[in-house]
Amino acid sequence: MRRSVFIFVALCLLGVSARADQVVLKNGDRITGTIVKSDVKADDKTKQVLIIKTDFAGDIPVLWDSVASVVSSEPLHLQLKDGQTIVGPVSTSNDKFDVATKTTGDVATSKDAIVAVRNDAEQKTYDDTAYRLAHPRLTDFWSGILDTGLSVTRGNSSTLSFTLAGKAVRQTDRDKISVYTTAVYASDDTTPPNRTTAHAIQGGLRGDLNISDKVFIFGFTDNQNDNSSTLICEIRLVAAPAITSSKTKTPRSMSSAAATFSRNTSRRIRRTS
Repeated sequence: MRRSVFIFVALCLLGVSARADQVVLKNGDRITGTIVKSDVKADDKTKQVLIIKTDFAGDIPVLWDSVASVVSSEPLHLQLKDGQTIVGPVSTSNDKFDVATKTTGDVATSKDAIVAVRNDAEQKTYDDTAYRLAHPRLTDFWSGILDTGLSVTRGNSSTLSFTLAGKAVRQTDRDKISVYTTAVYASDDTTPPNRTTAHAIQGGLRGDLNISDKVFIFGFTDNQNDNSSTLICEIRLVAAPAITSSKTKTPRSMSSAAATFSRNTSRRIRRTS
């Protein structure tokens, strides 16, 4: 009875081992688990590591240069230097990585020709990220800064000053959107009555679109609101093509064709004593 149980457990362990991936290092060490992906080394970006997920020690990174052979039970995606990707279970023989593909059968490649290794889950994540970079949503790739300041004085003078400034930019290979705003408020109550010495808000929006590697167009609008004594609202819309000197999209010269719209309104505020 005990012998039967022992044989059953041994067969189960052999079955699990047969379904697992195996990585043999050049020093003879053998790691059994699931090959996840290759990645750059955290403390040395010039070196790559192969990450193996194990049941007993979690994720184990090993230097790609130290790998002697690989055997995978599940398909791996091998990205090559020439841009091709080979998909299938991998085995190693005569210093060659043999991939059993579904469409073209066994394909052999050298270890030096492999630039990335991914399992199915990591390949899906990679493909989703690449698609998102190629087709970004309007809510993607925003970055910005926010700056604020407060100054208060008491004693011989009693003043308050507050500023708020913010800028956000969304930039891709095809377009760029910039948004900014600045607000200033100041008051002085050294002598009654309390006076608002500054109360202004300014904001703007600009959009750039690359038509080609050397031509882009842009448009922007600026808005100003000053409530201290005069209300001024100014809107300017400008769109003009510009020729760039290189792929850096740096403007070299501006075309003479431009469309401009400007509107100014002002309203005097009457003070009553």
